[in-house]
Amino acid sequence: KISRPNIGCVVAAQTVFLAETRGNSMSKLVILLGMFLGSMAQAQVYAPQGEEFSFRSEMYFDSSEESDEEVWLSQAESQISHSFGVFQSPRFVRSFNIPYEKVAGVGAVQFPVKIEIKKIELQEDGMSRVFYVVSGKILLHTNVVKALNEGRELSVPLPVQVENFYDIECTDEHYQSEGDFWYFYDPFRAGCGYLRKPPLSAEFKFELKPSVRRKLDMNVRLDLLRGDNDNGNLLRIDVIHGFDESSEDPEDVGRQGFEEFNAMLESKGFTQAVVKGYRNRPHLKFSKTIVLPENKIVQVEINSLLVETSISARTVTFAKFLRSSVNEADVIYYAGHSGLGGNLDLQLLEQKAGGFEFNPKKRQIFVFDSCSSYSYYLDSFRSEKTRARIDVITNALASLFDTGTSVLMRFLDEVLDGKVADKTWPEFLGNMEKGARGRSYLLNVGGI
Repeated sequence: KISRPNIGCVVAAQTVFLAETRGNSMSKLVILLGMFLGSMAQAQVYAPQGEEFSFRSEMYFDSSEESDEEVWLSQAESQISHSFGVFQSPRFVRSFNIPYEKVAGVGAVQFPVKIEIKKIELQEDGMSRVFYVVSGKILLHTNVVKALNEGRELSVPLPVQVENFYDIECTDEHYQSEGDFWYFYDPFRAGCGYLRKPPLSAEFKFELKPSVRRKLDMNVRLDLLRGDNDNGNLLRIDVIHGFDESSEDPEDVGRQGFEEFNAMLESKGFTQAVVKGYRNRPHLKFSKTIVLPENKIVQVEINSLLVETSISARTVTFAKFLRSSVNEADVIYYAGHSGLGGNLDLQLLEQKAGGFEFNPKKRQIFVFDSCSSYSYYLDSFRSEKTRARIDVITNALASLFDTGTSVLMRFLDEVLDGKVADKTWPEFLGNMEKGARGRSYLLNVGGI
């Protein structure tokens, strides 16, 4: 195996924008990235090593377009997305006394964000300077929170010249394309300091406020999950393993994780059955009876699927399997690439498999063990909480394939623990994160 992040995370916001104009002048342009739903304010996030804030920042960038609103939207997305590169820079991380070898980032912005364009100024060089306010949610490591103290402002260098911002010498040695630059670049690397200074960049202040708090039920509610959850005494857990690079490679680390997981289940007394034996999309089913407190008998069924999860893949196996899981499973665990923010995009998946139906009778836990899943998938799935009881576990940072099976087995140990009737989220996530072998991906749960 190799220690490779589940990379491939990009802002894939679907946009809706509303404009108010007076005469020929723009008085106000409000851009909503995706569906900026009320659920963002209603549901909360708990992270053992992090804290979620509401943020607001007054920003600007230079554009060669004078009045193209769609271009401005794309460029605003690009500017904000570069926060990924800054937040993962080793020097930036260590400036907050965070051990980069264990925690490879300070946090992440949750998308979608809200953007309000304030004004456009024509510059002497013919460029249009676009001024706007961005607001949304951000999850930060606790060391960052301590360092900020009462100031509650995080200074972030971000590009101003978004149309001319790329240097192959300042990015990852494997992922060097201009399209990946926003995620992998490091403006604090030796020789790259000019990428965080004028005229290419500017320092922007992220004003932070604690998220709206309400009284939380910090219990996982395993009693509901493992009870008659609209499926009698059956506890169905669906685990989806994605390939790292190729379904044709027998040494692909995604395949190795799949095989390692299956072997561990057999070692724990699960009985294996082959549902589908295709080499590029094998589906195994594992069964076992467990006894919970008060001698309650539960039939555990674990579906283990290895499949191509890229949204661009021709196969519809992943989309159809996930559609069934959403409606019928008690637990869904996804381990693979985020895929440019599209692999778990509900609208794109529905185009392949038909409409997803979230069962309002079920208590469910969804786990997205992929790179920066907090940024991409927390809000879209959490918004379904209005129709179903769903808690969503995500990572704010990149996760590694080489710890994936260990984290997954820790999760299962927590869910299938027959010694207790319930657990608290701090206990549950704390034990789960131990599977990362000393690392932290800023694991968190949203929807509680």
